Amino acid sequence: MKVLMRDTFLPGNPYSYELCGQLKEYVDLVLLCRRDVELPDGDIKCRRIIYARGSNKLASIGHYIKSLLQELTELKKGRYDIYHIQSYKNLYFEVPLFYLAKRYCKAVVTTVHNVLPHEVSGSDRKLHEQWYRVSDALIVHNEATRRSLIKEFPFTASKVYVVPHGTYSARTGKREKKEKNGRVKFLLFGQFRPYKGIDILIRAIPHLSARVRAEIQVVIAGSQHPKQDRTDYLKMLHEYQAEDCVELQRRRISDEELPELFGEADFCLFPYREIYGSGALLMAYTYRRPVIASNVAAFVEETDGGRTGLLFENESPEDLAKKIEEAVSLDRKAIDGYKAAISELVEKKYSWKVSAEKLAEIYRTISGGKTV
Repeated sequence: MKVLMRDTFLPGNPYSYELCGQLKEYVDLVLLCRRDVELPDGDIKCRRIIYARGSNKLASIGHYIKSLLQELTELKKGRYDIYHIQSYKNLYFEVPLFYLAKRYCKAVVTTVHNVLPHEVSGSDRKLHEQWYRVSDALIVHNEATRRSLIKEFPFTASKVYVVPHGTYSARTGKREKKEKNGRVKFLLFGQFRPYKGIDILIRAIPHLSARVRAEIQVVIAGSQHPKQDRTDYLKMLHEYQAEDCVELQRRRISDEELPELFGEADFCLFPYREIYGSGALLMAYTYRRPVIASNVAAFVEETDGGRTGLLFENESPEDLAKKIEEAVSLDRKAIDGYKAAISELVEKKYSWKVSAEKLAEIYRTISGGKTV
């Protein structure tokens, strides 16, 4: 069975690369990515066709449209059984491409990372509906997202499949050991967005006792783009007098920094207001770090009901503060129990091998073909 996997996120999000590393054992796989993408090794066959943004807007539009035509040519000549879409640049132009793909392959598959964009508009909803209608199978990462997708778009019920997100095994690199300052360290990692509840975490700090504040260090690390989040978090830290125990690293965190950043953390924080699924949570699992997460449906499911850490009441700074204080008081046996639960979940559910096996079976089911 021949599969063309399309991903515009690479190299920023390595999800497809990690998945393809295992999926190529089950199917004849080609990864379609941007022209400027450099992958770590040559084990995965690639077609570098998707246009990477340039400085000249008019020329960029021309090159982008040309890349879509080249992608269509690849679909025509490649004789693919499955065209699997992981991401897009502009649905207005790309949904017609997805429809045309139906002429040249047995099935179109879409991974629904988010049912709708976080900052959704009316046109977004219409375009996503068209995208989901053209897809023969829709892949989600958990049951919570499956329910959300069917609720938002009832016609999808018969073609939704759950394939768990794997942990980022390729990022467990060697890290330099550093002396700890004796504080319990908490990490909130990822691009700043309002739905991630950074403000909830900051507003939780005044509810901590003076003793606990002296014993902890909270690191909030990630880039902030004004179009996505205009909140002045430095001002908020000053307003809530949280600067004594909260460190704000408002910058892009490189891949090379991740082992040290997660390695120094004792707990990873996820005070999200809403989420369909979190790659950052799986990153925490990669480094076997217990979590403190809001009790939104996706986190309840992906922490196995709180077996991998502590859950707090969504949008409650007071309850988050209680859970931080509880984390500080945990003994080594309790923390090791959370880490053991993470290891068990990763082995049985959140591994790329499990994801690849499930996905290959879905391909076979919807296409009537056989895996190689």
